[in-house]
Amino acid sequence: MKEDVQAKLRSFFSSGREIRGRNALVLAASLLLIGLAARELHAACNLIPGTTLTFAGTLGATNRPFAAPGEPIEIRVRPCDSTSPGFAVDGDDHVVSVVIKPAAGGSGKLVAVAANCAAVNTAACPGATCKQVSASDLALFVRDGVPSLRFPFPDTDAEQTPDGDDRVLAGPAIIAVTKVGEPLPCGLKTGTCAAQNGLTACVDTLFFNDGNCGEGFAHPTFTSFTALPIPNDYKHACFDKIPPCDATATNIQAAVDRGGNLLVPFNWTGVLPVTTSPVPRLLVMTLQAPALGGQPPLAIPSQAFLSSYTPEGGLLPPIFEPQSDPNATPGTIRLFGSADAPYTVLRMAKRRGKCTGGPSNGAPCTGPESCAGAACDTVCVGGGCVCPPGRRMLSGWRPAAVSPITAHAVRATAPLLEPASAKPPPGCSRVAK
Repeated sequence: MKEDVQAKLRSFFSSGREIRGRNALVLAASLLLIGLAARELHAACNLIPGTTLTFAGTLGATNRPFAAPGEPIEIRVRPCDSTSPGFAVDGDDHVVSVVIKPAAGGSGKLVAVAANCAAVNTAACPGATCKQVSASDLALFVRDGVPSLRFPFPDTDAEQTPDGDDRVLAGPAIIAVTKVGEPLPCGLKTGTCAAQNGLTACVDTLFFNDGNCGEGFAHPTFTSFTALPIPNDYKHACFDKIPPCDATATNIQAAVDRGGNLLVPFNWTGVLPVTTSPVPRLLVMTLQAPALGGQPPLAIPSQAFLSSYTPEGGLLPPIFEPQSDPNATPGTIRLFGSADAPYTVLRMAKRRGKCTGGPSNGAPCTGPESCAGAACDTVCVGGGCVCPPGRRMLSGWRPAAVSPITAHAVRATAPLLEPASAKPPPGCSRVAK
């Protein structure tokens, strides 16, 4: 199945990217394909070819806030990254270390990417592994005057038993670049980029891009880089009386980012009409999270908790909205929407806010990008109040966090909601210290 997904998506990436895929949250799913959408509906069109986004990190920047295995990532060393020694002469002179951590916290898994793994001392970093790629997969180039290194995001299926089940490590991730012969940044398994010295580049926390390597403001939507699971092939997950659905998938895989938000990647190529111009498909999706540790069921209170993004992290128009179904199985959510792009990432926000000021004043939001640049203040469930200091809004979706290693046997390690020692105002919970 992995190879089928990759083959369908290769043509989407102009650079010949392949789509393959720590901690994927596994959701049971029933998905219905219900025909062609009307033209006036919002649909998941991807970015215009050639459009490049920048997500600033501690030392360097990336061209996207998340990635699945096999997808190419660009790491840039900016002129303002004064502590970086800069890139070497050739791309294969570098080793890229990806550290994938559990969303609930704890030690991560370091996976190195190199053209010659024999030259990488993984023994000095317990538990580390190395994925060997061709020299051409580690490519140096200049984009907009900034030197950049492109590499394929590692596939960690083999790091879990059984190998070949398309379950990979997913969750908050750190990307670090060193030169061949230098020690692996093993400290990143428990530490951060800010505490690690001697690196060519290092990206974990993502910041608002002020053009001068500033770290004063975190990115409003993506607080850190996230490793995604293999994109869910909608053709195999959906069901209908006629093709193209074949209903062979038994679950939907998702990643929990550092902020507790759910990221669900979808490959739509198998259900899109073959036309010369994009034609949206109408979709109905029902999801159910596994029961974990007595946590409340998955819940999406309103459209404000849902958003869709291109593979590059660009915000798309609303394409999914929650629906009420009195006959639905308890603990399930039902979504209605459309798609006409080959690959998008659905984001289910843990909390939402309300625009303060600007043209969208008072409107629901998940970040300033939803408010035309105005502030997005966190509000309580129902949107009727602003949580006082020391409190935060209750989650939109509420399953427990997943285990740090096992993706195919999901286990609770910590609740996503912090218990309050005193009763908070309605709809609010105590902010974790």
